[in-house]
Amino acid sequence: ISNMWSLRQAYADLNDTYLVQSFVGETRVLGVTTTTGNEDGDEGMAGADEEEEDEEPFGSLEEVVLPGLESNATTLYVGNLANDRVLQITETEIRLIGPLAEGGVLLNSWSNGLITVAAANEAGQVAFAQHGGNVLYFQVEKDRIEKLADQEMER
Repeated sequence: ISNMWSLRQAYADLNDTYLVQSFVGETRVLGVTTTTGNEDGDEGMAGADEEEEDEEPFGSLEEVVLPGLESNATTLYVGNLANDRVLQITETEIRLIGPLAEGGVLLNSWSNGLITVAAANEAGQVAFAQHGGNVLYFQVEKDRIEKLADQEMER
């Protein structure tokens, strides 16, 4: 595993729903499945006493596929945006994905050269460097990835 991030189903959710794992050449996602009951698998038994009714839900992780997320590439960054969108940056592109609760469709992407390092925030600001010393700055606006600036750095 080269990197890991947590994602929420929706930006406002209190708990994370997914664990995204980046490997060389691929990205995998584990989804949290939540159940209630005890660890022996007894769920909502009739006649349970009051103490058992107040049990916290627990969950497990299962491999899932998130539509819109590129799984056949190394992910450099993935995160929730404030407008329920998801941003994924791979070694070759930036991907803007629609709300996961609505199917997570690819809304927009940008690609032009190999990306070596990337960073972003929940407001949709993106900065990354490419081979050759080029640094680029983008902003996600109205379901589009807009390039705002680039700078060729001295070597």
